[in-house]
Amino acid sequence: MDKIDFKRSLPSFRAKQGRFDLIEVPESQYLMIDGQGGHVDGVMDTVRAKGSAPRLGEIRFDALREGTCVQTLHIGPFDDEGPALERMHTDDVPEAGMATAGKLHEIYLSDVRRTAPEKLRTILRQPVAPQDRQG
Repeated sequence: MDKIDFKRSLPSFRAKQGRFDLIEVPESQYLMIDGQGGHVDGVMDTVRAKGSAPRLGEIRFDALREGTCVQTLHIGPFDDEGPALERMHTDDVPEAGMATAGKLHEIYLSDVRRTAPEKLRTILRQPVAPQDRQG
């Protein structure tokens, strides 16, 4: 089986650090787990420490249609994403004439078991819609 490099074959995986791009993301299939911040990080710490997967039953394979999004690449620990998200939500999304239109998605490109925290690569992707369509 040939190896696929999604960063080269799919524009939606070509995020660059420090650049906030307005992109169109087609419907795609993902392995998903719902969570937020420290809770998700805590699960990863538990898996790392115990070699177990306490939320394995919550993982699902599902389609996600994000549509128009603003995205950037964060390099570093998950806890350090705040400044990039702040810039995305207060500067780049409004300057593009857009408003948030759904939940933020994080696409983890690095294996947390093999990558130093300062080298973790995460795509931060926020679905958006034109401001005039927001209620």
